[in-house]
Amino acid sequence: MRATSTGVRKRDHQYGDRESGNLAHGGWSRLLDGFAAILAASYRLLRPGGTVVITCRPVRRQRDDLIDLPGALLAVARSVGLVPVQRCAAMLAAVRDGQIVHRANMFGLLGRPDAGR
Repeated sequence: MRATSTGVRKRDHQYGDRESGNLAHGGWSRLLDGFAAILAASYRLLRPGGTVVITCRPVRRQRDDLIDLPGALLAVARSVGLVPVQRCAAMLAAVRDGQIVHRANMFGLLGRPDAGR
């Protein structure tokens, strides 16, 4: 992403096309099945006491439809034998006049909460 005088211009934000076999375009069950395969393979490669770190965020499918992807991936990780050690959360925010101001997305941090919609 790059901030311009007319707003934010997205580039390189697509994860491949629908024909590429990319998990991002296969629907939720295919996505979670793909993660299960990836995590199962990772689990087999771990040394004793090794760690797999998963980073993700909730996903908004529609304006008001927030999907708990972190919770779903935690369930998938457990299903392949991984044992959760810690679950952390991060928040995009700014400090204004000594107060934390939450920003729902990166566009909000750039001062354009409506950009990208």
